[in-house]
Amino acid sequence: MRLLAYLAVAALAACSNDIFGSPDASDDASPADGAVDGGGGPEACTSGLACSGTQAACVTFDPNEGPFTDQSLSPGSTSISTDEYVTCPSSLLSDLPTTGASVGKAIVSHDFTETGQSANITVDLSVWLPANANGAFSALAVRIGDMDVVQLASSAGSWFLRVLASGESRSIQPVLGAWNHMVLQVVFSNDTNIGEASLTYDADGGARPTAIIKDRTTSSIAITTITADLGLQGTTTAAMKAYYDDVIVTL
Repeated sequence: MRLLAYLAVAALAACSNDIFGSPDASDDASPADGAVDGGGGPEACTSGLACSGTQAACVTFDPNEGPFTDQSLSPGSTSISTDEYVTCPSSLLSDLPTTGASVGKAIVSHDFTETGQSANITVDLSVWLPANANGAFSALAVRIGDMDVVQLASSAGSWFLRVLASGESRSIQPVLGAWNHMVLQVVFSNDTNIGEASLTYDADGGARPTAIIKDRTTSSIAITTITADLGLQGTTTAAMKAYYDDVIVTL
């Protein structure tokens, strides 16, 4: 099963200019665990996210920072919003109305080209997940070519880390309707055909548990085109919104 090569690719969100603009430049840093109380007004602002040239991507969406481009499918849409944020003054809004049986997309994506035999990738971001999780959809997805997909997903109100090809999943209970600081790390080696993905997140009561999926593939995985999707996509029985801010990818 070729699962973790997938997640590994997410990390390749390279810093290139696009319709959302270009990343900041400063010193290395990640958002602090407690610095997720944005939204409201200037008094709620945290200090700016520190970026550096060593990061594959560093994006605050304040207001239009790349490398992501809109890939929404009507009636879904994405936009820069000041309704909620971690780093002032704005974040990325994913707005997905009721889709019924049809699949909707309210996402931004970026494709990268990467070659190699191993990957050790960390994706650090803040996500405001919808409290009304009605339907079957993903809020974060990583794809490699036309192969496997790894998702932060929800179905019938339950949340989990999922690998589509194998069907493996790990149940999670993230804080909903508020900013959630998540760290996704993926390690994969074609030399051993072994991969591991871990997702650390904010849970109720202040805990930060980690969900882990480990697996061995039957053969090496060609790492070619890599795509990371931020936003809601799937089927919904009620309109939903999610927000994304302070996205840092390191390799």
